[in-house]
Amino acid sequence: MIHGTGWEVADVAGPPPRGASLLDLLEPGWRRHLSASGLAGTLEVEAAVRDAVARALGDQSRGRSPVEVAQQWPACLVVGLAQVAGASYRNGRFWPGWHRAAGLRATRRSADQWGQAFLEALTVLGIPPPGTGREAVLVQAAVPDACLPDFLRLVAAGTDLSGADPAVAAMLRSGGPAVTAFVGRCRSALHVLTAPDRPADGDQPTADQPLPRRILDAARTVAAEFAGGPARPRVLRLEPFGRGVLVADGRDQAWRSALPHEVAEPLLVFDEGGRQASPVLPAEPVWLVHPADLEVRSDVPPRLMVTSRLPLTWPGWQMAQLDLRGVSWLELATPDGTARRRHRVRGRVKPRLDAGPPVPGVTTAAGAPVHPQVPVVLLPAGAGRWRIEARRPGGGPVLAAVTTTAADWRPDQLWRQVSRPVLGTMTVTVTPADRPVSGAGLRRSVTVAEGLGVAYSPAPRLTGERGLEPAEAVLTAPPGMTVSPLAALIPAESVMIGMTCVTGPVVVPLRVRPPHLRMRIEPEPGSDGKPTAWHHLGPLAISGSDLRRGGALRLDLPGLGWDPPLEVIAAERVVQVLQPTRQGRYPLRRMLDTVNSHRDVSLRITAAGRTAIVAHVRGTADRADPWLPAGASVLGAGTLAGSAPWM
Repeated sequence: MIHGTGWEVADVAGPPPRGASLLDLLEPGWRRHLSASGLAGTLEVEAAVRDAVARALGDQSRGRSPVEVAQQWPACLVVGLAQVAGASYRNGRFWPGWHRAAGLRATRRSADQWGQAFLEALTVLGIPPPGTGREAVLVQAAVPDACLPDFLRLVAAGTDLSGADPAVAAMLRSGGPAVTAFVGRCRSALHVLTAPDRPADGDQPTADQPLPRRILDAARTVAAEFAGGPARPRVLRLEPFGRGVLVADGRDQAWRSALPHEVAEPLLVFDEGGRQASPVLPAEPVWLVHPADLEVRSDVPPRLMVTSRLPLTWPGWQMAQLDLRGVSWLELATPDGTARRRHRVRGRVKPRLDAGPPVPGVTTAAGAPVHPQVPVVLLPAGAGRWRIEARRPGGGPVLAAVTTTAADWRPDQLWRQVSRPVLGTMTVTVTPADRPVSGAGLRRSVTVAEGLGVAYSPAPRLTGERGLEPAEAVLTAPPGMTVSPLAALIPAESVMIGMTCVTGPVVVPLRVRPPHLRMRIEPEPGSDGKPTAWHHLGPLAISGSDLRRGGALRLDLPGLGWDPPLEVIAAERVVQVLQPTRQGRYPLRRMLDTVNSHRDVSLRITAAGRTAIVAHVRGTADRADPWLPAGASVLGAGTLAGSAPWM
């Protein structure tokens, strides 16, 4: 008995047919199924029959081309190739499985030849081919076995299917009546299987066109998951510093180490607790497990936190922890560079403009930052088309415009239309192209001087008795851009100097401000006091009253990644060293006794191998100290300054 469709059975007397006889026997029934808008993957075909058909097609192709085979047995080629692809699909690939099943040797052109033969078979059957041969095979496969659980979970949850595997995405993109009917039947079957009066195990949900056993078995598994209970069948967990990837095969089974062939997805994502992440990933640190030869791509490079080793049973795979904050999507590149499944990251639902870090110390005349690279538009993952424009501000001409989807968007697309290097202020707008949605777009102005660089000496500028240290600023520009002057000296009494940047007809006046030291006094936490204004022209003057009021000295040292110790100098020697708090503050009351002992002291720091006096402190009589009772001394009752028992 040979099962053709699940509802047609052909009884054959004698030995089972093979080769061309088998193809001739199956061709009429399978042709009727496909002509009735049925997908090849929805046929109930025994594995032995599937393999026999693949072998017969391979044998026939040895004496003729695959296209000629498709012209004689179009239905057998469509069903045989699609069924083998559905069973062997892994990591975006199915052609190796087809060559093995057909008994053929893979060559550089064999996949293209069979893809063309598949398109020819569809044409003979009167079925419009959807795209390339590879895409057509995936459409007719009606969701490969490896993708069924995730596909059915998304269908059962009623969520967007755009984040499904590329094989499923190819089927959904075709949008034909056969695909629509298939998805509807899957949804109906899941609804029946999760209903209180669901059919007993072994019974098939009633429908005009029943689903094949492979889909019903996966649907029952997914329905059981949605019904609740402990560990779901085939659910994965991760022990990043232990046993690696774990799997639970049944509801009451203990976790055991999984093997690579037991996972359907080439990109496994787990949260910090080791639980497998849902189709929408959290915007937080996650663990990624994937083949080492496949690159992980994203709209924004995620921060690599740590790497770990997988067990020896996972050769060729790698594991790393990435921070997904600020990332909109992840995807895994495949060998052919086309089939990708994009995993969305929760949180960002609007477009974002990443202008990158500005040129340090360089602004426009109005004080806006100047960026040395063109801004990058980051689109949220998901369906929908967007229109992206860049134009000069104030209703100026459009420099570039692109209409695209998030899946097809590449950050450099917009700027390919603009002459380089880019100079000047431009307004970037992103709006939905399909329909206007209030608040869903983006509009932002950015000033760019593409390729502009700057170097300062010294950096940062420290204070001296006359003001800031004199400094030199040197600008560098790419070919096609002119800067005047290229170098300039900034005197001690100035903090910035004017320069001009020119590209073609565009002229942008710049303000160049080398990074310099600033100081101020901040009030005690919780008080009603206000911080003083930032000071940079010479050492700060601090009185004894300032010390007694408390608060802290704050230093701003651009480019220095740590807060240096603060030395208290009296009579040209160090009499006290203040370490900063974790917040980078130097509490003033810590030096109160020292100042009252020495009256006049200076505060000195060492940064970048240079020293600088940042403040002069002058002590005063302590009778005005508001924190002490009348007649009490700063050093204690009955104790004179300089005669304390520990001095």
